[in-house]
Amino acid sequence: VAISSAAWFFCLETRAKLYCEMSTATDFSAPPPSPGAGSIAHDVSGILSWKNPIRTGVVFAIGNLFFYLVTFRGYSVIQLLSYISLLLLTLSFVYVNGRDTIHFWQTHQSAPRAKSQQGFLPAEVISTHAGLLANSVNSALNRLMDVALVVENGQTLKVMGIALGFAILGRLFSGLTLLYLAFLIAFTWAVVYEREHERIDHA
Repeated sequence: VAISSAAWFFCLETRAKLYCEMSTATDFSAPPPSPGAGSIAHDVSGILSWKNPIRTGVVFAIGNLFFYLVTFRGYSVIQLLSYISLLLLTLSFVYVNGRDTIHFWQTHQSAPRAKSQQGFLPAEVISTHAGLLANSVNSALNRLMDVALVVENGQTLKVMGIALGFAILGRLFSGLTLLYLAFLIAFTWAVVYEREHERIDHA
């Protein structure tokens, strides 16, 4: 929910930037520039590392609100997804049409609307990483088979210990609680490590 809401937030921000660029351009037929191949990964990394406190604060607040509504207010995930989608679509609809109306009053011309950008996942990126993905999947499956066939006693015992640890955690905490802890760690670990990296590295 937090990631989908952040995607809509960035979408509205991108629409505003594209509108400003298209309003100052002389040729409205020219297509807007497509984003870079690593833009999504860069945005996610920027959110988790708090490079832009406003963006990260919005996503973090949405995530906490989600867990609060599910845990204490009894909302289901499907309900929240539906309400959030409806809210964000309504905001986007009002923003785009209100902007177009103001532009028409000022210039007596219809404002050009930014279309969905193509190439979020270019074919070159898929072909480049396809071999690496296949090797990673095959390596992981081979390791799982080695554990299942008890090729090494120590490795199998480690996996058994990890499984037992997760079983104990699942008995003590609900899945939603563990998910919220993972959410908090994802948003705080980068900041904590950046401030205390010397102590952590020496520990």
